[in-house]
Amino acid sequence: MTFDFYKFQKDISRLRDKREFEIYLESNFIEIEEFLLHITDEQIDEIKFDIEDLLYDLLDDKYIEKENSRSVNAFLILLAEKFLQTSLIGSITIISDYLPNGATKVRLEAAKLYLRVNDISRDYKERLDDILKLLETSAKIDEYNTKAIKSFLYFVHSALYQFQRVENKSLASSFSKLIFDIRDQFELLKDGSLEVFFSKITSLDIASSLQLIANTISGLTYKKSICTTDNVSINIESSEYSSKLYNLKNINFDTIRDIAYKYIQSIGDPQELYEQLRRGEKIIDDEKLLSKYLASFGGKHKLKLYSAYDEIFDKLKTEKFDIVDWGCGQATATMLLLDYAREKDTALDIENITLIEPSKLALQRGLLHIDLLKQKEYKVKAINSDLDCLDPMELEKNSKNKTLHIFSNILDIESFSLDNKFFKKVSSGIDNDSIFICVSPNRNDKLNNRLDLFYKYFDESFDTELLSSRDTDIGNSTRYEKVFEVKYTEEVVVQEVREKIEVVKSNYQLNIIEELAKYENYVTPVLNLELLENSINVDPEYAIFKIRKVAEVITSKIYSKYEDNIKQVSFNDKIRYLSYEKKDFDKTITNYVHTLRTIGNRGVHDNQSDITKLKLDAHLMVVALISFITHLLDKKLL
Repeated sequence: MTFDFYKFQKDISRLRDKREFEIYLESNFIEIEEFLLHITDEQIDEIKFDIEDLLYDLLDDKYIEKENSRSVNAFLILLAEKFLQTSLIGSITIISDYLPNGATKVRLEAAKLYLRVNDISRDYKERLDDILKLLETSAKIDEYNTKAIKSFLYFVHSALYQFQRVENKSLASSFSKLIFDIRDQFELLKDGSLEVFFSKITSLDIASSLQLIANTISGLTYKKSICTTDNVSINIESSEYSSKLYNLKNINFDTIRDIAYKYIQSIGDPQELYEQLRRGEKIIDDEKLLSKYLASFGGKHKLKLYSAYDEIFDKLKTEKFDIVDWGCGQATATMLLLDYAREKDTALDIENITLIEPSKLALQRGLLHIDLLKQKEYKVKAINSDLDCLDPMELEKNSKNKTLHIFSNILDIESFSLDNKFFKKVSSGIDNDSIFICVSPNRNDKLNNRLDLFYKYFDESFDTELLSSRDTDIGNSTRYEKVFEVKYTEEVVVQEVREKIEVVKSNYQLNIIEELAKYENYVTPVLNLELLENSINVDPEYAIFKIRKVAEVITSKIYSKYEDNIKQVSFNDKIRYLSYEKKDFDKTITNYVHTLRTIGNRGVHDNQSDITKLKLDAHLMVVALISFITHLLDKKLL
């Protein structure tokens, strides 16, 4: 469904307070993010002032304050990027006061310096050093150069545009020469992505320079889709590198990484290799980059993943399981699990390993690494695809084993869509309990929010237990982590719950939609009652998801009266706390909320094609929700 910005604007105008805004934002963030991340220059130019008006409305309604939730901060960072892109100095000045400290805020400070000038013949040159220092600082905070480089290019574009406006070719020429001359003074400007820009900028007229800037910015929007897989020819790497590894006497992750490190040193460790990695986000198409990646980032991966494996190892060492390593690179996360088990002197009963990675070179090396560290023979499947174009059929498996899903330094990457299609790819194969390890650098609230949204999808759609949630540094690495387990719900359990609620449904002689409308204050803004009945008939799965979401929001609101750790506690644990610790939820209320969780479990419906059964479940969910709210009101919990 195409995102409608004006409907979004209208929906927000109907909200009543900051809490409703936060709930609405969390419920729709994925669609908002996809729209703003991928909007074209022409589209953003059409609505930039409407986005600016939206910001002013949010401030007037006090939905945005100096301290905001992570989802609101993530939204503000999205808006800030659009204001930087469109050079809206008024909005940049205002929004910078409400952003958390971080790379985006620093780049906004730089934008204030180059967008608010009095004398174009003097100010750009006099402020150049301060602007570049701010942009270099933002790159260091972000652990990634791309957005800082874009801001640099916005700055140069702004200056050249002003020189073009007053038809002063001399100012443009001297400014271009100045930024060329100071290039070596700033690490940011040595980035390989600016090589073509600096090789041409001093020889072009203003119009050509502006086009060069546009082309360079376009090249920084890195997204490569590999929709034609080549899995037949993915074989274990056979090379000088593999020969060295097979000849190692003491083979483990560190000795493998040491081989990569020594190779990089032998070729002089050129700076451009590190720059080409794009802080680890590049799809690797060069063997030298494979070694450079392992040498540069392998240690950080080990620290974070070993710490995560500490949380789940007891759950793995006693049973047979499969692994799916998403965006696996050189199978780093899987090889670290095998090495971790070796250090613990434990044989893991792994049957199937699925590696998903868009780089063929990295996949071949990943197969090599697993072969070197394997504890026994595994069935290994290598899927050469990016996550957007991944064919769900490739993920089908024959086993009923527990599955360990590993997302190491992948969920925070914006180059793939964190949308419902992706969630379904991940969740469609859940036919037994699954454990998820999600770890990334702690860069900013916007990127951390992607991990939060991923976890929330499972917490709101399945029976989920949060095992670990950490944002603390580890060693010299920042970390943002979610580790959780998704429990499989058997059909027999679901059918028992259906039968119980069918009895309750027979007592409702009135139109259940009209009955639910009496409690509209408790279900909006998550559930649009005007659309609910149509959703039940046309898209019942969506209606089921939204109703379960309402139950989670209501439960969280009651839970928040006692605890302020809502983000670190699963839906299941909130119910347990309110039922058994605080005893707010009596047996009747607990039964209804468990009904909403059970019938609303996405895993129950993922492979279901019977629309009639889905409609029935959606109706039963409405009945359970009415009963849940009624009993909460009777106990004065709402």
